[in-house]
Amino acid sequence: MEDIIRMQKETVEEHVRHESSKNWHGVYDTFVPDETAFFDVVPFNTRFLGLEGVKGFYGAANTAFPDFKIDVWGEYDVPGCSLREVTISGTHTGEWCGIPGTGRHIRWQLAGFFLFGTGQQAGKILAERIYFDNDTIMRQIRGEMDPASVAEFTLTAPFPQKADDAQAIIRIQKETVGEHIRQENAKNWPAVFDTYVPGENTFGDVVPFNTRFTGLDGVKGFLGAADAAFPDFRVDVWAEYDLPGHSIVEVTISGTHRGEWCGVRGTGRFVRFQLAGVYLFGSGEHAGKILAARIYFDNETVMRQIRGEMDASSVIEYSLPEMMGAQSGD
Repeated sequence: MEDIIRMQKETVEEHVRHESSKNWHGVYDTFVPDETAFFDVVPFNTRFLGLEGVKGFYGAANTAFPDFKIDVWGEYDVPGCSLREVTISGTHTGEWCGIPGTGRHIRWQLAGFFLFGTGQQAGKILAERIYFDNDTIMRQIRGEMDPASVAEFTLTAPFPQKADDAQAIIRIQKETVGEHIRQENAKNWPAVFDTYVPGENTFGDVVPFNTRFTGLDGVKGFLGAADAAFPDFRVDVWAEYDLPGHSIVEVTISGTHRGEWCGVRGTGRFVRFQLAGVYLFGSGEHAGKILAARIYFDNETVMRQIRGEMDASSVIEYSLPEMMGAQSGD
């Protein structure tokens, strides 16, 4: 397992280094070199198939932001998958989502999942999936938001673990996250809040809102607003990755827009979207309790459905590739 993790970390580090230096040959060489490779861009509701599809997306991003820079601030690795939380910054000099280059400087936060192959392709990226809020980019492009106002979500380090404790800790974390999501779906809010560390050290980061909700009361406030907007919302987990101190999930959220969301009153429209969540756990007497959660999703995907511009059935159902390497807990 340690050899697999080391190989993944080296590949991702090389991948990001080549992206920042615009060595595209080096970037593409980190991928599985055939049509099994793909790139999921969640805000675009699109899967770019094959290495040529991967190259197509990178070409469009490089045209739009030719000086873009990637700063990694969160790293999580399990066999078969590596996640990086990053800040991306660059100058909008080419077309992005129909808007020609403006020369404006842009910053945004992104969660990138790197899924790895097996056998001879172990250590090569089979797929990359990225979550970010495209509206955060578009508002800066239109001059409605200052890039300096984009929140810096600092990483709180997990508590030290003994190697022989790892599996026991992961088992407890998985149970907590499972309970947390079960109670969210049941709308048993006291039980949901009981999965968190009590007090003011707890926080929740909602990346598309550029906001950290501090303290357990802050977390309650956000979940209360979400429940008021989508009182029948449901969370369906389709991927989970666990390492001591952190659990990471990819989920589909669905529900009916009944109350106010981002200034728009309830419409009765059914909404679906994909979300990535990073859970950080407490220590000592709070081991097994959630200290913090950070969520990534594209709020514009939500708003387009609320406005009737997008059908919920068109939201892509992502899944893990069959040829992906082993995951934590397998």
